[in-house]
Amino acid sequence: MGLPLVSTLVSVFEPGTDKELPIGQRGELCISGPGVMKGYYNKPAETAAIKHTHADGRIWVHTGDIGYLDEDGFVYLDSRIKRLIIRHDGFKVFPSMIENVVSQHPAVHQFWATPPTGRARSWPLPFWPATCAMKAPAPPCLPSTAVSRRWT
Repeated sequence: MGLPLVSTLVSVFEPGTDKELPIGQRGELCISGPGVMKGYYNKPAETAAIKHTHADGRIWVHTGDIGYLDEDGFVYLDSRIKRLIIRHDGFKVFPSMIENVVSQHPAVHQFWATPPTGRARSWPLPFWPATCAMKAPAPPCLPSTAVSRRWT
């Protein structure tokens, strides 16, 4: 995405909390400053859902976007929180991380990591959809926390 506007703070927080994450770690992108919205017109509940006053006293708008900041202050966007896969133990797996690695395999034309339909967002581990032609273990560059048990 680039650098934030002047007088605008962008930071990354653990999704659903006000715990700020270190540079380079993925989490929810949040924005604070004079240019952020006052709220949704005539929708106080929706406004309250995304605007939060953190312990630092600042009002932060929680964007619902997953991303990270680099050492130079550049903002990177990965995906949306609604696509976040939460394992049974609470560990959060970002589908874009899995998709980016698996899509590089020559046998894969397109790939989308998602929990099975009809299930709650909490799922033991992400799975490889039936549309994926791979019949081999996951690429070694995926962390073990993002690999389904059936491939280990």
